[in-house]
Amino acid sequence: MSKEYLALLAAMALTSLAFADIEFADVDADKDGFVSVEESAAIPGLKEAWTDFDEDADGQLNEEEFTNYIDVAEPADRGG
Repeated sequence: MSKEYLALLAAMALTSLAFADIEFADVDADKDGFVSVEESAAIPGLKEAWTDFDEDADGQLNEEEFTNYIDVAEPADRGG
């Protein structure tokens, strides 16, 4: 299965979830311990904010970097 296909499946599964319900393991579709740019398509706004949260600039988000994005995005999702 391609990463793009896995990202699409993750996106379909996550579209109805609120940010508070999003788990790193659900977005890491290929289970390699990182969220790729392709997998980030499942999360609204993440791809656009990628460089702000990819703190080590390795082209992928580890769980801490991903959680940092969710923590920032979640208040906006709730209208805050």
